[in-house]
Amino acid sequence: MNKKSRSERKTNRNNRSNDKQSESGFFSKSSSTKSLTESKQSFNAIRALSKMVNYGFSLFYVGFILSVWFYPEYYNAEIIYNLTIILIFEFILVHSGVFMAVIQNKIALVGFALFYGVFALAINTSVLGDAPIILYLYSATVINRMIFGLSSRSPQERQENMGYSALMALNFMFCIFAALILSFMVPYGGLTPSYLSSIDYYTAMTSGGEFPENPHVAFAFGVMYFSMPVVMPIIVKYFTYRYRKKQASKVSA
Repeated sequence: MNKKSRSERKTNRNNRSNDKQSESGFFSKSSSTKSLTESKQSFNAIRALSKMVNYGFSLFYVGFILSVWFYPEYYNAEIIYNLTIILIFEFILVHSGVFMAVIQNKIALVGFALFYGVFALAINTSVLGDAPIILYLYSATVINRMIFGLSSRSPQERQENMGYSALMALNFMFCIFAALILSFMVPYGGLTPSYLSSIDYYTAMTSGGEFPENPHVAFAFGVMYFSMPVVMPIIVKYFTYRYRKKQASKVSA
């Protein structure tokens, strides 16, 4: 009888010990769940910051392009020409963004970044001045896109990345065709042919083409292209809000 009671007490002590280990052990369920939640919140914060940086880039470009377009007297021929080259280079950035949205392997991402970096290096040879502005722009954009891509942990987030990159590619095609087809309607702003000739713009050009030869057309494209990602979500949310409000009023009536 005594042996049996001692055995039961020993078993109870072992069970209590196991319960404590399961509650506060190194591999406890509660700590792992907490760690997973904190990790997810951290990645969400990184994605939100990356989006804000992307929107910041867009707003900066719109403001800067408009200022050069309508007030070119505050800038020189070098800045005007280099800005047209940057807008041409956006074609490379759009394509790289599509690939980086679907690739999660870090080595493959670095490989694609280096591959498109070769194109950036080639285009940078057309830039006036000594500063490699195309390489700086490419590096900043790629780093931001890699952070955004690698912080995507769920299939839904990766699908969102692919959708956004595809929309940006369509946005690029739409804006460039609109700017070229409707180029006769685009105002010169301050970039009239006489003004460009007076600052030796055409003499300073190192490469030709529609955008360098007609910077006002290039800047019209740039304003449309960088405005769309900021303006369109606001418009969609506004009309969605109006539609839901209208439907709610019909239900209440």
